[in-house]
Amino acid sequence: MPLLRRLLWPLLLLPCAGTAAVLYAGAKAGLSSAWTATALLVPISFGLVYAGIAHVYRNWSQPPASTFLRGSLVAPEPVLLVSRGGYLTPGSAFFTRNELVLFAGGRRIATLPFEHVAAVRLLRGKLLRTPYLDFVAKDGRRLGRLAVESAEAWQPLVADLCLRGRG
Repeated sequence: MPLLRRLLWPLLLLPCAGTAAVLYAGAKAGLSSAWTATALLVPISFGLVYAGIAHVYRNWSQPPASTFLRGSLVAPEPVLLVSRGGYLTPGSAFFTRNELVLFAGGRRIATLPFEHVAAVRLLRGKLLRTPYLDFVAKDGRRLGRLAVESAEAWQPLVADLCLRGRG
């Protein structure tokens, strides 16, 4: 789950830092222990939200059954799909010679035939440096972006497969 940790650590770190600041200011101002207990509810509640998101992500990122893996060139890996509309879909992905296959919760949810892809670019997020594969269609529009830890290894292979699909 390195991808999840990379993308979601601010959800836990920022509330904890805010609570520490509130506790420090409360101690300086001489607030009662009731305020201290209330301030501690903030990181606890965000910790519960983080645990819930991690559980959902783990369930959605389950690799598919081995019957779906025929022809796969790489092992299924946890990914996060960022669609053109900005929607985030956690899942598991792998690719074959002809297509990229995305599963969520063990079910196939998307297939991207390489014959429709003109370019595959390797990008990194600005703040968290998350590695992405950016898929561009033949007409120039962006098909989607796939966050995957193995993006550097996948990019040359997928780009080569896309070139072969055009030829």
